[in-house]
Amino acid sequence: MKAEKSDNIKKNYQEISVKELLAMSAVQEAIKKYVAVPEKILIKGARSPYQNPDTKLVTQKIEGLSGTSIMDATAVGFTLVGMELDSKNAINKMYRIVEYTVGLEANMSGGKFGGYSATGLKLLVTKMEEVRNGENENA
Repeated sequence: MKAEKSDNIKKNYQEISVKELLAMSAVQEAIKKYVAVPEKILIKGARSPYQNPDTKLVTQKIEGLSGTSIMDATAVGFTLVGMELDSKNAINKMYRIVEYTVGLEANMSGGKFGGYSATGLKLLVTKMEEVRNGENENA
């Protein structure tokens, strides 16, 4: 969802795609000021990576927990884009989200698109790193 050079070209408000607008780098930066994303996540599940046959882009669904204790733990789900985690070795390890974007969350039912969710955004993580021993592992 990287923004193209078209960030500076204005489109008519009746014609602009909300999805395209959300992908613009200036809009992404503005959203990051108002949307909280956990910095560190304990990985609890990772699906097998999927490579799009047309674009060759690899994506992987990840599930985890964030928080500093069991009392404030929050379930986190996101899509890892352009990189992969080992589905077995990453489990129960702490990772830091370094770079991310957000997108619209699609409502899918039986594989059919049903529009976009009115609340919540899809978290697309483009860079993560493992938190090594000795670093503060509390999210």
